[in-house]
Amino acid sequence: MREDRGDGALTVLDHACAEEGEDWLVDEGLSQADITVTCAFTYIAEALKPDPKLYPSLRKHVARCEKMPAFKSVYAPFEMPAIKS
Repeated sequence: MREDRGDGALTVLDHACAEEGEDWLVDEGLSQADITVTCAFTYIAEALKPDPKLYPSLRKHVARCEKMPAFKSVYAPFEMPAIKS
């Protein structure tokens, strides 16, 4: 994935989270969309460390999800793979 495409996708997700505000992305409750967005963005944030000022609505949504016990119980931090020379 090229960096500009990644930024574009994250910007679209940030706008979607902003539109929903305190609501979930789909329907009235937590859905697969919320889970997928949270897991994907957590991985990206830990691996690539985008500027923390970017994607404020997306970050707020992800933080909301990650406070839930179901997320806390399965969280595994990103570990950079060893590079063999």
